[in-house]
Amino acid sequence: MDKLSKLMLQEPIKAEVKADSNELYLYGTVGDAWDGITLKDVKRKAEAIESNHVKLHINSYGGDATEGVAIRNYLKDKFDTIEAVIDGIAASAASIIALSGDTVDMPSGSTLMIHNPHTIAIGNRTALLKTVKALESLEESYKDIYMEHFNGSREELTELMDNESWLGAEEAKTYGFVTAVEEGENSLPSYAALIEAKIKNIDTEVITGKIDEFKEQPKAQEKNVLLKRIFKSLKEGEK
Repeated sequence: MDKLSKLMLQEPIKAEVKADSNELYLYGTVGDAWDGITLKDVKRKAEAIESNHVKLHINSYGGDATEGVAIRNYLKDKFDTIEAVIDGIAASAASIIALSGDTVDMPSGSTLMIHNPHTIAIGNRTALLKTVKALESLEESYKDIYMEHFNGSREELTELMDNESWLGAEEAKTYGFVTAVEEGENSLPSYAALIEAKIKNIDTEVITGKIDEFKEQPKAQEKNVLLKRIFKSLKEGEK
């Protein structure tokens, strides 16, 4: 059993679609077969929103691949502006829905997962080959959507999808899937800081020392000040 399937079984997200003013919440697995959120549910709640701008909150492991595309396309047609926020996780089909956003915000600790659509098939050789062709077509459709945001090549995207990539907020932003990252007041610098330091020929031991100093700061406000100094030094190439 893969990681996503285990999460869906062991830590299910209660299916819920609700609207509050100009905010729309899509929580739970996608698709009627999963007893989750459907295009019909989304339409019913979205029609109650009079504004052309919506703040879309998502927390979903995904589910039905084509239902996810249908929900995405409906939202993009319904609203002029979509501000998407990944409250917890947007995996598989839910990542497609999240990318309906003109902006996509990931608070620290949230997750975006992309992979190739998959299915369960039974039948003879001809039937299975038809299933493979259908999956290949759906996979290319997913790539088309991801490439609207991805800042690398289609080959690089293919590799990420083949590997079932679980992306944190900063990594998702690096790839272009996310436009903003909300950092909690106690967020620690990531390994990306050390990588950037190495690229800029900054002494990584010095940066590591700064990170250790950051961890020792007892107050969130002091941590924020030091964190800003760390990243300022990275940007300016200081040692």
